[in-house]
Amino acid sequence: MKYVRDFNSLSRYAPEEVNSDEKRKKKFMKGINPYIKMQLRLAQTAEFQELIDAAITFEDDYRQVQEERRKRDRIEPRQYPITKPTPDRSFKPRFGPTGLPSSKLDYRYYLGFHGT
Repeated sequence: MKYVRDFNSLSRYAPEEVNSDEKRKKKFMKGINPYIKMQLRLAQTAEFQELIDAAITFEDDYRQVQEERRKRDRIEPRQYPITKPTPDRSFKPRFGPTGLPSSKLDYRYYLGFHGT
């Protein structure tokens, strides 16, 4: 786990911040992945090394879950319902069946021209 290595190497530069097991645990928890942090809070570890071991285990589990999801999504793409847009009931065609603009068709109809 990269975070564990980084935490241990950087803790050399601020020894007063991590001079007790409790301080080390608090600092470690501050910077860890939120998903793993949630799991570690439930684990209630007594010592820093137990916290590290649990974090590594949870990270491995998290990666396995993510990999399974990626595999499943590649094999079985999610099915979303196909929705058709609702037709616009106020739509009027621009041109009528004769090729003339529909406004002229209406005009001719009202003047008594029922033929072509």
